[in-house]
Amino acid sequence: MDFPVKEYLVSGVYAQGIFKLLWQQVLKGEILKNIQPPVFLWVDEAQLFLSDYDQIFQTTARSSRACTVYISQNISNYYVSIGGRDPRPKVDSLLGNLGTKIFHSNNDAVTNEWASRTIGKAFMNVSGISVGKNQSSSLNQQLHYLVEPREFTVLASGGQENEFKVEAIVTVAGKEWSDGSNFRKAIFKQNI
Repeated sequence: MDFPVKEYLVSGVYAQGIFKLLWQQVLKGEILKNIQPPVFLWVDEAQLFLSDYDQIFQTTARSSRACTVYISQNISNYYVSIGGRDPRPKVDSLLGNLGTKIFHSNNDAVTNEWASRTIGKAFMNVSGISVGKNQSSSLNQQLHYLVEPREFTVLASGGQENEFKVEAIVTVAGKEWSDGSNFRKAIFKQNI
């Protein structure tokens, strides 16, 4: 909707939030039950437009043939927006209902830890060397993140210095990539 928050401030947030809620309510009803093409809800700066109904809607969005895209810089923005004593369960529930997650370069430790936990862990070989009177080496298996939180901080973020390429880590619920992993590093070109 053409109500930029920077221009319309809180009125823009209210107008867009009301429209989003009405759109979700119409999809929930019988009106669109037989519509074949899917519909999309695209929300930039999504933390500004969250409501308690979003989590409920997302649990049935697929049966309404609705695809939701929420965009935000970090998960901490969602926590602040939801507020309350402990916003994490509500935010985690909402985001858990979004099947595809695309993580770009980010310096928010909370987001990067959450992303790493979402992608998961696996046993990895870790070698060690002990030097002293008797030198020895060892190989152990340890449980580590498949994508360490630090890796999100060094993804290319576009611009001329990165040849207009933006890197991301993508994970899709229920998807196993050809190499057997549940995530993929992707590159998006800014100057197409």
